[in-house]
Amino acid sequence: YRFLADHIDITEPARREVPENNSRRSFTYKNSIKIKGFRHQLCEKMFLATLGLKDSSLRKTKLKLHQGITCFDDGRGRTRGVNKFQITEETKNRIRQHIMSFKARESHYARKDAGPQRRYLDAGLSLARMHAMYTESMVEQQLPNCSLSLYRHIFKSEFDFRFGNPVNDSCGFCDDMYASICRETSESKKAILKKQHSDHLVLAENARHCHKIDHNDPENGIFSITTDIEKLSCGEIFFKRTLSTFNLGIHETGTKNAFMFLWDQTVAKHSAQDVISCLWKYVTDKFEKLGDSQLRSFIIWSDRCIGQYNNGYMVLFMKFLVNKQYFTQVDHKFLCTGHSYMECDRDFGLVENRFKDLRPIVPTDVDEVIKTARLENPFNVTRMTQADFLNFNSFADLIAFPTNFKVTKFLHYRYAANNSNKLLAKIKTFPSSPKKHKIFGHLCLKYRTKQSMIFTTALQKGARVYFDDLADASRQLFRKELDCTWLFMVFQTSCTNVLWT
Repeated sequence: YRFLADHIDITEPARREVPENNSRRSFTYKNSIKIKGFRHQLCEKMFLATLGLKDSSLRKTKLKLHQGITCFDDGRGRTRGVNKFQITEETKNRIRQHIMSFKARESHYARKDAGPQRRYLDAGLSLARMHAMYTESMVEQQLPNCSLSLYRHIFKSEFDFRFGNPVNDSCGFCDDMYASICRETSESKKAILKKQHSDHLVLAENARHCHKIDHNDPENGIFSITTDIEKLSCGEIFFKRTLSTFNLGIHETGTKNAFMFLWDQTVAKHSAQDVISCLWKYVTDKFEKLGDSQLRSFIIWSDRCIGQYNNGYMVLFMKFLVNKQYFTQVDHKFLCTGHSYMECDRDFGLVENRFKDLRPIVPTDVDEVIKTARLENPFNVTRMTQADFLNFNSFADLIAFPTNFKVTKFLHYRYAANNSNKLLAKIKTFPSSPKKHKIFGHLCLKYRTKQSMIFTTALQKGARVYFDDLADASRQLFRKELDCTWLFMVFQTSCTNVLWT
């Protein structure tokens, strides 16, 4: 009506053939439409056809104008229907009180990502169960109930609650500190524990921030990766004792390029020299040796697993890469224990989801699972052989390494060609931490002999397989539904190295 009223002009008739007292038409109504800033007068029929309206709308507008009504506000929905359920504020308050009656705890892992108001309810609860409890309570008190949709709306719009534990890797130190703080009754000791826990979280967050900064920059000769090992079990359908396949993942930070190096327990173990062998194969396949005046940096991010990454062999491997002229500087950085989620862990999640669909039987089936785990930019899969695993444990015989040096004490190592035979070590990875970073010594790493650094294969006859594993596998040799090619390979390479238990 407002639009019609703005486009109708009321004027006196130009001439009257009937006396004014006896005329049914006291005014003349002129309809017009504004086009490019100018009003164009139209007849009533053309006016209605242009707007697609019926004459009843125009007639009601004229009647209101004739009565002197100038307010055309829309009154629809202003009056509540008698059959509509009215939700009172008292009902909402009862719902809020019921939700707050459940015990919620704060997340001490992902407070920054989730926000300071995020709380976690018991994993056994759900919205349906909470609403059922509320309904039962209202029936006992003889008070009006509410629908599940209203309960859900208030729960999600006014509360930042989640069910169960946060989806983050559990940190053992955080768990211990959280439990100690809850048990402690002395306020002074509780403050000390909170300070220690806060320092731990700051250290973890600083390492995480430093990891985000390190990205591949080939134009400037900087290459950064994250690496970790995933253990995959195969043959759960056919074997009582599963034969494990190890998957070392390498993800180039800042890109979608991911590499998977696979081997099963008949080929090698998953010790430090096996990890170094995979890294060495990655380096030799991807990079050429540097020429004169060329610069190239390599950054390795990993967790602090002592048996695989955080050990002296990895430190000596850094020097080995520089001496072999693949890089001019190598950094090995560690994320804080319990807060070490990396890009390669995200890749492992895709692989595990694919495992649920394909269910590989023998370790050779894992290759196809990983290749099809990601459709866009698939993983680069390399099947490691025994010839690829070198005896890098001989580092200790070729290079003098201080026996009193605690490798696990530091979070950042650096070896550079311009600082020959000097290892730089830092306790923290992030330079803007509250405490100043200090270089903890220059460690002399010299060759004991002039022996050429040529490494033999780590295992000549394959890795040891437990006798019970072979016994379970032998029972499946005559199953028609199982391809026994891999099983015969297991017996051929491993029966001479059976470990009896």
